[in-house]
Amino acid sequence: MNILVADDESLIRASLRSMLDELGMPVHVIGEARNGEEAIRFVTERQPDLVFVDIRMPKLNGLEVIAHGKTVSPHTKWIILSGYSEFQYAREAIRLGACNYLLKPISLEEVHDSLTHVQELHDAHIMERSRQIEHAIVSSIQGRSGVSQGDHLLETLHCKASVFYFDDFLCDHEEHERQQRFIETLRSLIHNQSLTNSLYSLAMSLPGGQPAILWAWPALHHHQALELQQKMERTVKHLLQDQLAASRAITTIQLEECSNLQTMVGQIEELQRVSSLRVLFPIGGVYPLSELSTIIERAECLPISTHVDNLRRLFRREDYLGYLKAVDCMEKEWNGALSADQHLWRRIHEYISRSLGITLEPGTCVDQASWFALLKNHGDRMLSQASRHDNSSKDIVQQVIAYVEQQYMHDIGIKQIADMFHVTPNYLSSLFHKKHGSTFLKYVTETRMLKAKELLLKEPHLKVQEVAEAVGYYSPRHFTKLFTEYTGCYPSEFRERNKVHTFL
Repeated sequence: MNILVADDESLIRASLRSMLDELGMPVHVIGEARNGEEAIRFVTERQPDLVFVDIRMPKLNGLEVIAHGKTVSPHTKWIILSGYSEFQYAREAIRLGACNYLLKPISLEEVHDSLTHVQELHDAHIMERSRQIEHAIVSSIQGRSGVSQGDHLLETLHCKASVFYFDDFLCDHEEHERQQRFIETLRSLIHNQSLTNSLYSLAMSLPGGQPAILWAWPALHHHQALELQQKMERTVKHLLQDQLAASRAITTIQLEECSNLQTMVGQIEELQRVSSLRVLFPIGGVYPLSELSTIIERAECLPISTHVDNLRRLFRREDYLGYLKAVDCMEKEWNGALSADQHLWRRIHEYISRSLGITLEPGTCVDQASWFALLKNHGDRMLSQASRHDNSSKDIVQQVIAYVEQQYMHDIGIKQIADMFHVTPNYLSSLFHKKHGSTFLKYVTETRMLKAKELLLKEPHLKVQEVAEAVGYYSPRHFTKLFTEYTGCYPSEFRERNKVHTFL
């Protein structure tokens, strides 16, 4: 935590600094103030995490400093120092939100206990802000409302991010487990870093399952944030080097620094569109998003890279027929204008060999026709294993259906359920569609509509809004729209029609 000490007595300031050093806690005194005006100026410019403030100082007293300071730095915590125990001072301090009221002379134990309490509040605030940032980004990507209007901090945070792609020869289950372990490792690194309002660091999973680390900071703290962010980036680099040393292929795409969360969301959406282009670069490298975007000018690059990435996904899912179709599509795409591009061929050859686990004898030279034949033969292994996994796949789908039947009234999503089964959302979504014949979202909607029809008939006293909430919708307008699409009439109309039928 960054701390300001505000007291007009130099002896008190020096004594408090000495105590803070002696405690050995993760705090840093970033300045001192001799009067109220200096304190206000420092809080405005540096926005410390904690201020020790004397109740009586020249120009502005401690209570006035707190009242003004809270308007310019809402997250700052306050501990009042005073030689007066009058009740009115303590009562006003509590009203203003001070964390503690210490009477001089203060003891080392009092400082320790106060700091421990403030540290807990500070860390909880940082974690909550990080959750808000993650929610804002994910919600925006998924088309829901993201950054809350009026939340100035979230609207103006500067951001930077790195996204990690696992391109090893893994099945979906193994990939998901490795992604989750990697995210937990990133979170441990963040936790070991001193939490500060100067820099919010969060490890998260993007909608496609890719791990990402995002840094966000207020513009006012740019220099300090940049120093902390670069330190964390070096730590992540060492982690990636360890992963590569263990023969794990992780390609990193860096998103550029931007001045607000919405622009960062735009970069993430652009990355989702062009991420397959990474197959045209050496595996395990670190590349800025702009480098991927520049090669999209070659019209043939995105289609062929999309085919290659799709081939990898289908192989991991053991979708034999889909895999063979993808090989055919890629071969047709390649036999056009791309067939003479040897550099591109080598890159794609290298990527497919690594991600599909194809090994050739050293010095083996395979021409393009033989290579595509090899890819088709390589898919035969999936066919031989398909029957072995079929029963377990059906079991998962049945468990998903049972879960929806029990939890339809709550906010449930494919990622949440995928995490329960330790598979990726994409895999579970494809598996559900293949085994059940409809998408997961459509099945959830149908289940809720059937339950809504049942409630409308059995509980005639319930309002439409209450029925909507009972089946998992908190927007009556959205519920009515879905119900109308499903039944062809409004909920109230459905109820009235069936009343008439019952009477007849």
